[in-house]
Amino acid sequence: QPKGFLTIRGAKEHNLKNIDVKVPLGCLCCVTGVSGSGKSSLVNEILYKHLAKVLNRAKTRPGAFGSMEGVEQLDKIICIDQSPIGR
Repeated sequence: QPKGFLTIRGAKEHNLKNIDVKVPLGCLCCVTGVSGSGKSSLVNEILYKHLAKVLNRAKTRPGAFGSMEGVEQLDKIICIDQSPIGR
């Protein structure tokens, strides 16, 4: 059972066309879709960059979106990229 939700409204970065997304908190969540559908734009450009700015005081510029609700339920954000270890 989710412990809450993070809601993104009006995401419109790259291929995202003003979509609303509700991400469950406290459980494993996967973002899937065909190539070019906006998965990385949603997770990396909007979600991560906005949370890093709010929670970590990072000087990042998030992608375009209208609003994000539920941020107060989080206390940190960590990005684990896909770079190979040891190279």
